[in-house]
Amino acid sequence: KSGSVNYLMNWSTLVNYEFELPPIERQRELADLLWAANDLKEAYKNLLQKTDEIVKAKFNKMFYSNDAKITIGKLSDLCKKGTSRLSQKDIENNNGIYPVFGASGLVNNIDKYDMDKEYIAIIKDGAGVGRTYKLPAFSSVLATMQYIIPNENVNLMYLLYLIKHLNLGNNYK
Repeated sequence: KSGSVNYLMNWSTLVNYEFELPPIERQRELADLLWAANDLKEAYKNLLQKTDEIVKAKFNKMFYSNDAKITIGKLSDLCKKGTSRLSQKDIENNNGIYPVFGASGLVNNIDKYDMDKEYIAIIKDGAGVGRTYKLPAFSSVLATMQYIIPNENVNLMYLLYLIKHLNLGNNYK
C-alpha cells in the first residue's frame, strides 16, 4: 500500500503475491462456481429490492384510498413522546406483575407500570437504536427507550408502520 489518504495497489506489490493454481480444468470449474454465486447474489439483491417495492405498494394500498382526505403533518402532530427513568438497577430486586421491556425484550416484572394503554417504544440509546416495538398496556420500558403515544385521532398500528417505514435504525450506523 502507498499514499497518505488513499491506499494504492501497484504492480510491484502484486507481482510478489503467491496463489494456489490448480489445473486449468479445475480453474474453469471454480470460475463457473464463483460466477454462479455472484449471479445468485445479484439476483437475491434484486429480489430484495422488488420485495421492498411490493411492501411499500401494499402499505400505500392498505392505508391510502383515492377518496380519503389526506392531511400532511409532522410526527409531533400525530403523537406525544414520553421518557422513562427506569434503569436496570431500579428493577433488579422488584418482582411484580407488570412487565418492563428493554432493547432485548422483556427484562423483568415490577409492581407498577407507566403506560395504561398500548403504545409504541423506540430504542433511543445503545444497541439497536431506532428499533420500534408495539408494547402492551400496563407495562413500562427502561430509560434506553422512548415512549410514543398516538393522539386520539391516530391509529396506533398505522403510526407504528409509519415510524417503522422511516428505517430509523439505519440512520445511526
